[in-house]
Amino acid sequence: MKSKDTSLPDDAGWISLVRHSLKMSGGENQSPFFLAMLAAFLRAYHRAEPGSLSRRDTLGLVAMDEAFSKLSGDGVESCMTTANTLGLQLVLAMPDKDAPSALRGAGTILMITIEKSIGPNGRMIIENWAHPAHASEALAELEG
Repeated sequence: MKSKDTSLPDDAGWISLVRHSLKMSGGENQSPFFLAMLAAFLRAYHRAEPGSLSRRDTLGLVAMDEAFSKLSGDGVESCMTTANTLGLQLVLAMPDKDAPSALRGAGTILMITIEKSIGPNGRMIIENWAHPAHASEALAELEG
């Protein structure tokens, strides 16, 4: 994959992300690949007709586990905006520490609480509790 810094002059060359990946931060490495993945989903779902900006109504679901683990808050918000602009619906699973930036761009939030205990037979019992939340409620719960 190649990238071009749009803040540089037009005649600036393209860089190979693989070759320069050791020189970049985790977020700088992750952002272009996230955008490429969104483009692949967009193409797979035929959401944009070749040569036009129009969209067809098709599936737009993109499921991701810890999609933004290496991005800063601004990077997460930018990716959420990009996905929304493309008409893709993200279903994200992420730990509490990464969630606040993504919550600001979310339409529907489902908070999952995991409870672990040891049962009478000595085996671990894992229970998952899910409840819907608004962004403000989810942020308050994460901060509290």
